[in-house]
This record gives sequence, C-alpha cells and structure tokens, in this order.
Amino acid sequence: MKKKVWTIVAAAGILFTGAGTYSILADSPGYESYKVAVKKTHTLDNATTELQMSITDNGKLLLDTNTIMKFDKKQDSAEGAVKIKTLDQELQLNAIVQDGQPIIQRTGEETYYLTEEKHPKMNTSDGKKFHDPAMMKLGELVMNAVTQPIQDDFKVDKNTIIIEMNNEDIPAIIHSIGQQVIKMGFKAHSEIELSTAEYPFLAENFVSKLPMLERDITIEKVFVQANLTDEGYLKNQDAAFTVRGKDQSGIAHEVEINVSIAVTNVNKTQIDKINLEGKVVERFEMKKVH
Repeated sequence: MKKKVWTIVAAAGILFTGAGTYSILADSPGYESYKVAVKKTHTLDNATTELQMSITDNGKLLLDTNTIMKFDKKQDSAEGAVKIKTLDQELQLNAIVQDGQPIIQRTGEETYYLTEEKHPKMNTSDGKKFHDPAMMKLGELVMNAVTQPIQDDFKVDKNTIIIEMNNEDIPAIIHSIGQQVIKMGFKAHSEIELSTAEYPFLAENFVSKLPMLERDITIEKVFVQANLTDEGYLKNQDAAFTVRGKDQSGIAHEVEINVSIAVTNVNKTQIDKINLEGKVVERFEMKKVH
C-alpha cells in the first residue's frame, strides 16, 4: 500500500524516525544492538505492530493517527485498522492483503474495494526491490561515517537504548543534511488530497496539510527510546522531534512529531482470510502519490 493513504499515516513518521536513527548509527555497542534488533525484527515471520503518531504546528494538532497492522509472511497476508484525525476530519479504514490482492474497506461499511495493482509477495524474493541489500549496506556505511562525532551521545541500559539531543548537541553536518530532508519532505507532503472520485472507499474528500518549511530550518530536539526483548527483537520505540522553520510567507512554525511503535504477538499472530463470495465488491485503480 505504498500510496496516498499510507503516505498520510507514515510519511512524517518515516522521515523523522530516520532523523532520529542518525544518532544511533555509530560504531558502538549501542548501535550494534539496535541494528541487530531491527534486522531480526524485519525477518519475523509474523507479528502485530501498532504505530501511533501525532503532529502539531505551533501547538495546534494537525494530524493524529493510529495504525494496528498484522502480517504473516508465510501466508502472504496482512490486515490493518487505520484511524486518522486532522483538524476537522476523521477517517477510519480497514486494509487487507491476501493472495497478493490489496483490499480496502471503510469501517462500518459492507463494500470491499479491490485495487487493480497487486501487492508484491511477502514470502518470496519479489519484495527485494524495496529492500535492496547493496543499497541498505551503502546507506549504513554512509550513516556510520556521518555520525562519528555523536557516537557517544546515547545511553544504553540493559535492553534500552536512549538518544536525547538538543539543537546545540547536533553537529553541523547532521543539521545540514536534516534541513534538506525536512525541506523536501514537507514540500512533498504539504498538502495531500484524496478525492472520492479517485478513492471510492472515502465518504468525502480527505485533506491532510503540513506547513511547507522553506528556510531557517533547525532541528531543535531529537529523542528516541528503543526497548528490546531478551531475544534481541525490537519491542517498542518512542520518538519525539521538534523542528523549526519558516514557510514561503515568512511565517514561523514549530512542528512537533511524536511517534510510538510497538511490536507484539511475535510469531503468534494469526490472520483470518476473508471470503469475498457473495460480498459487494468494487475495483479501482490506486493513484500514485506523485
């Protein structure tokens, strides 16, 4: 579901969780523990994940999301419940993937909406194009080099890794890279609109807005706390980020992003298959984000 619906839920979280990860990716025991945990978690056959995210601008809540997602790679299936709240709208959806077929259903409705595009299989090499090993290794090497100045700026206590940095603690190179990432990310997702004409599962046109930061961008705060299981998997992670900048009109913004991720029911998650026979089914083409 690499489209607009998921972009609204995930874009900011991915963008800023990546920024928080910069401070972990150093040549240190803490980094190694975190890296191994992420890799091990990524190889799980099945699990349930919950993502909660909120974004505020100058104290005003712009976006509040909650996504509970189950996946089972061996069964090539996934299902999730998505709740999204903006300033004046709410959206609740159920999303399913079974036998490579993405299915979307508005909560409380009987109609199932099937996309024309199939989902890559989860239990074969089809998905490798999204996680190219060579590119991932290159990215890891780059991050290791970039974050050398801050390799000691995190604390490790048994199964917990904590990184907390303020503006003055963040090296210039991180600020420089972060400014460009933030500028591009906010520009790409400053205003996303999903229309009922393109997305028939919507009850009304849905709009999500973020401020388009263009100058005087600074990273004011980065906080990440990751808790690992005794087996070395990622159990949960909380992150908080504060960014300041001005839009094209010169208006100042202080944007706060809070993201929480939890991984539960590891290798115990089960997904019931939906029998679409006799159900109301509509097909549609999911448009790309850009």
